[in-house]
Amino acid sequence: MFVERTARPGEINYAPLDRYSLFHGLVGVAAGLIGLGFWQTFAIAVGWEVVEHVFKNLVPALFAYPTQDTLVNSIGDILSTMVGWSLATVVRQHRHLTHVT
Repeated sequence: MFVERTARPGEINYAPLDRYSLFHGLVGVAAGLIGLGFWQTFAIAVGWEVVEHVFKNLVPALFAYPTQDTLVNSIGDILSTMVGWSLATVVRQHRHLTHVT
């Protein structure tokens, strides 16, 4: 089985935040707006990182940048998702509170 190499300094998938961080954040926003809980959203974020790792080895052509994420990049992706979820959850709860009173 072929194994994609890990991203190197200066490449996408290396730093904690990259051009895909916003997308991960938007996934978190969507999860928060539809009311998914913290652990459900966290599981989706971590699950994606695992699936992404496997798929990059099996079908690298699916990815614009098939290099494997560094650990710090995967953590940044998960944190981006959770920040998006947190922001959306605060907005959703605030809207709920202003409609209740």
